[in-house]
Amino acid sequence: MHFGSGKNMKLPYYLGCLLREAIPGGWLRWRLGRVLARAQRRKDWDYIQQRVDYYCRLNEPVALPEDAPRLGEHTRKGMGSVYYFDTQEFIRWFDPMLRWRLFPGDVTFVPEVPGIVKSRPIGETMLVRFS
Repeated sequence: MHFGSGKNMKLPYYLGCLLREAIPGGWLRWRLGRVLARAQRRKDWDYIQQRVDYYCRLNEPVALPEDAPRLGEHTRKGMGSVYYFDTQEFIRWFDPMLRWRLFPGDVTFVPEVPGIVKSRPIGETMLVRFS
């Protein structure tokens, strides 16, 4: 077992994920407004907002196609458990009826619709980076 490898140690990682899954999403959604209000009072809020603006370059709402899955439909099927748990940690804070696009793996193309990615091609894109 390498402690300095930069990778999560699997047992503690998965135990933490399973414990986090025990927290009801409804409770997180109930708290979201207060968590965001507290974040806006941070001394580094302007920097945080600059990073969000850098990664999310949408100037107006974009309607996703009807076949875009809903947050509540997110499953591990077709993706690794780490991608599932890493995204689930954050999407649980939002209405499960919202639609989204997730592009797991190394993204080497610019999708036609905005989506959540862990990596992205270099250049101007309309992607929201997730990490």
